[in-house]
Amino acid sequence: MRGGRKRETELKFVYKERMKVKQIGIVLLFCVGLRGIAYADQEIWKASFPSSPIEIDYVITKAFAQKFNAILSGDKVPFARRLLQLKIGEIDLMCGLLKNDDREKYVYFLDPPYKLKTNKYFFMRKGEGKRLQKYEDLYQLSVGVQIGSKYFSRFDEDTKLKKYASTKDECRFQMLILHRFDALIHTDIYGFEAMYKLGLQDKVEVAPYKYTEYNPVYMAVSKKSRLSERIDQLQAVFQNMVDSGEIDQIIHQYFASNGLPLPEYK
Repeated sequence: MRGGRKRETELKFVYKERMKVKQIGIVLLFCVGLRGIAYADQEIWKASFPSSPIEIDYVITKAFAQKFNAILSGDKVPFARRLLQLKIGEIDLMCGLLKNDDREKYVYFLDPPYKLKTNKYFFMRKGEGKRLQKYEDLYQLSVGVQIGSKYFSRFDEDTKLKKYASTKDECRFQMLILHRFDALIHTDIYGFEAMYKLGLQDKVEVAPYKYTEYNPVYMAVSKKSRLSERIDQLQAVFQNMVDSGEIDQIIHQYFASNGLPLPEYK
């Protein structure tokens, strides 16, 4: 009898534990279901970002996507590949793009530009910046550039310059340190960030010569993206972000929180 009661008690215990597990499982499934419902209302925007420590493009694009309850999906990709993705519709949008006739064939540029002034800096090894005082000094130097990037007309079209192209900022800065070339050209807002995040402030400096011009920078939407069907809505929202100063606040906060100097961009 005692053995039978003991067996019955054990069976009741097992039954109760199984019921607990089942109830927990139901609760978990319910929670997962709720999470699925929550994300079901969110769009997924395809994007890609610089294959470097630079994150300002991501921060601005994320803030824009959030206006539409959208989340971003994508990887870090070299610049030339990002342009191709945008052209063929593999990504929906891209931040930090200069406008030209060729690009206008495959993207919509959202007005107004959020960055107006472009400073092209030449980063050189510490103590060597004095070698570059004026444009003509570039003929005595070798310069690292990024594949697919445009800087300014005179530089881009000058076939007398010795240019060495690569994809990633990390590679270019390391090549500079290793004396593979004498200088690398970069837009201030990205060059400073890459230099600081790679911890090269003590090894790299900016040359006295720089190129400054009115060179607006845009958010662009692929004409092959499904987002292009709502281009007027996208345009209105982004314009409000720029006109209200929201984009400026994002940029200022980003550089301040990362301990980076704020570049002149307007």
